[in-house]
Amino acid sequence: MTSERETLAGVYTCVTEEETLALGRQIASTLLPGAIVCIKGDLGAGKTVLCRGIAAGLGVDPNDVRSPTFSIVHEYQGCREVLHFDCYRLSKPEEALQIGWEDYLARDAVMLIEWPERIAGLLPTGCLEIRMETVSDGRRITVMKAEKS
Repeated sequence: MTSERETLAGVYTCVTEEETLALGRQIASTLLPGAIVCIKGDLGAGKTVLCRGIAAGLGVDPNDVRSPTFSIVHEYQGCREVLHFDCYRLSKPEEALQIGWEDYLARDAVMLIEWPERIAGLLPTGCLEIRMETVSDGRRITVMKAEKS
């Protein structure tokens, strides 16, 4: 079973935070239970804003969504369960295993993962990959299906 409907693959430029939130809601409309969304980008690129939009599109109050940098994962319940990971503080993939990574994967939740490169060896194939860059006119957001983890 695939983890998303028709992927919104492409390159988008979002000038405002509201445009980033709206793109997140659009992405959410393509996700099925169990989808894994890997969001890459530098500090301040807007990863958490995009996660807020995706979560909102899945029925989560966007005001509840904040970066889980210090707790590693936040859990939200909307029309679907949403698990929001921030792997920035992990120094090696094994640390994700210590917080129950395999148990999280077994759940039928949509997983949003910031800094997925920190746990690349633990990610299954077929994740949705999003790359975010700060550019002169806002944020460049590239959405693509990952070939492999």
